[in-house]
Amino acid sequence: MDQIGISAVIAWVVSQLIELLKKWTALPWMNQTTETVNRIVAAILAAATAVGITMHYDPAAGTLVIAGLSLSAILTFVFQILFQWVMQKFWYKTIIKKNGV
Repeated sequence: MDQIGISAVIAWVVSQLIELLKKWTALPWMNQTTETVNRIVAAILAAATAVGITMHYDPAAGTLVIAGLSLSAILTFVFQILFQWVMQKFWYKTIIKKNGV
């Protein structure tokens, strides 16, 4: 499966996760009627799935190495955030909301 296919599947999984979170009684601040909160959570999850930054801590040397902070990586990150958000909206509007899942 190519990167776009993987991203589409991840977006579907995240869309399903958001629906489960809306129904979870432990999160009374997030439900079917809190559209702004739902959008913020979706944006945060889209960003989380698009992160390409890695970290490695070496306790012996006491160093933390952060990789992936290049202009190319940042632009890819921004594109992936937008792509994930659009795909989540697509899955929500075409399958979840339409079928009442």
